[in-house]
Amino acid sequence: MLDVYGYSDVNVRGKRKKTRGASRNTSNKKGSSAFVFYLKIVGKLLALCGIIFIGGYTWPYIEKKVNQPIARVKVQGKFAALKEQHVQQTIEPFLEQRFFSLKIKKLQIALERLPWVETVVIRRLWPDQLAVHIIEQIPVAQWNKRSLLNANGESFTPEDVNGFEGLPHLVGPKGTQLEMMKQYHSISQQLRPLNLSIVSLQQSERGSWTLKVNGLKILLGRDDLLEKMQRFALIYKAELQTQKQRIKSVDVRYSNGVAVAWREQRG
Repeated sequence: MLDVYGYSDVNVRGKRKKTRGASRNTSNKKGSSAFVFYLKIVGKLLALCGIIFIGGYTWPYIEKKVNQPIARVKVQGKFAALKEQHVQQTIEPFLEQRFFSLKIKKLQIALERLPWVETVVIRRLWPDQLAVHIIEQIPVAQWNKRSLLNANGESFTPEDVNGFEGLPHLVGPKGTQLEMMKQYHSISQQLRPLNLSIVSLQQSERGSWTLKVNGLKILLGRDDLLEKMQRFALIYKAELQTQKQRIKSVDVRYSNGVAVAWREQRG
């Protein structure tokens, strides 16, 4: 028992001594690792400072080479009424900016403000060119005798609307352009098989519709325009087509029939 106790006690003490020695070695290693770590951080900071310094010194030169003045503008599109002179005058002030500094959106808005421009798409062509694609407005009707309408019911007002008297006349309250154009397309489809075309389509402030086709006036009222046009088409084909030169107006506001006003015959 005594021998075993003494043997164990010696080993315990020895281990304690070794443990203390190991702690001092570990402490030295930690100190060395921390020094290397901080040294690496300082090195990276110095490298970063060098990059920033060199970049700041050389950036004006690089920017000048990369961000060059606009040397050429390619304008694409088929123009019938839009004048190239107006396009050039709109683009020129923006050419004072450089390639990457040019405000594409502002230039697009400026071009779309031109009366005959519908849409504009602009692309940068590096290093010093712009491609400008312009779609011109195509008028399909006159609007309130002062403006024109495109197929989407969007109104635009060019400087001169003369020369478009042959287009259908659409007249209606302010803000009804889109509704008027929808009705125009719908009625035109129903008149096409009858070889009739719209001369004018008018909506009053109270919402009542009046249609003129080939010298013939059609009173449609306010509601159920599709049903009334279908009734007109049936009666026109069956009874009125052969006498169209004598007809002054057709009133289809009735629920079950139509009323026809005839022109006065001379002599």
